[in-house]
Parts: sequence; C-alpha cells; structure tokens
Amino acid sequence: MPTDIIRFSENLYSFNRVREVIAAQTAGGQQLSDISEHLANAAAYYSKGYYGEAINEYRQAESLIYLQIDPGYTPNPIGDSHLLFPRDPGLFKSLLSASLEWANLIPVKQPSSSVVGRIAPDESLLASMKPVNEIGITSAHLAGTNAKSAVADFHLAQALETTGNSQAA
Repeated sequence: MPTDIIRFSENLYSFNRVREVIAAQTAGGQQLSDISEHLANAAAYYSKGYYGEAINEYRQAESLIYLQIDPGYTPNPIGDSHLLFPRDPGLFKSLLSASLEWANLIPVKQPSSSVVGRIAPDESLLASMKPVNEIGITSAHLAGTNAKSAVADFHLAQALETTGNSQAA
C-alpha cells in the first residue's frame, strides 16, 4: 500500500471505543480496571491532540502491565516516565500467561435482566446487537436464547421469593 494513501495511520484501526473501562468486579480486578482506565484516557487524549498527556497515560498503563510479570516491582503513583521497561520478545509467554490468569478472576457474564417477557422478540430484530452481547467472558452453555431466558426466569423466581411472593416464583 503506497504511503501517500495512508495520511493518518490511526484511521486504519477501526474499533476504538474510548470509554470502555473495565469495571472492577472483584478485589483483584481493580488492577485490570486501572490499566483499562489509563488506556482509555490515553486514547481520549490522543484523539484530542494532547499527545504529552496521552504518552503519560500510556506510560502509567505500561507500568501497571509490567507489574503483571514482575510482582516485585512497585509502580510510582505519579508515573514512571523515566523508566525503560524491558520489551524483549522473550517476555511474551510470561505476559500472555499473566493475562490469561485474569480469566480466573473475571466473572462469567450472566443475563442482566431478571424479567423476561412471555412473548419473545423476533431474533432477527435483535441481530445488530449480537456482537455487543458477546463482549466479555461468556458461557457456551448460555449461548442460546432459551438458556438465557431460563437463567433470567431463575433470577426472577429468586427475586419473587425474596419479596415474599413464593406462589408466583
């Protein structure tokens, strides 16, 4: 591809949702949330042309990411912009392994709604949201609409039981 066509290479990246900060759902998840927040802030600063601030946020994220493979390292709360973290390709397996361990801490996504209508919507009318619904760690057992409805019905029964309406549960 000729370089004169690529004026702004960042436009080639097609999925840049800046405010997708991962919420800390577990005690250990705060570290992942902090990394996500720094990356989102960096992307927001970059898109506004605040390159110095973007670099600072990326360096904060880099510091927290490095901590995942070197637990003896203590990040500086105001940043470690003077440090040059190792970028040796030999660290890839360690970083990948540490990243995969987060899968043990992040809860599997469950259906959010406790109430499901008795008349199910036409699945084809909901198709545009399917990619969004599949974000995160999902269960293969909950892939089908019937399974998701069953979990939602179970949650509704629990809520009705809690409110003292065991007859309806």
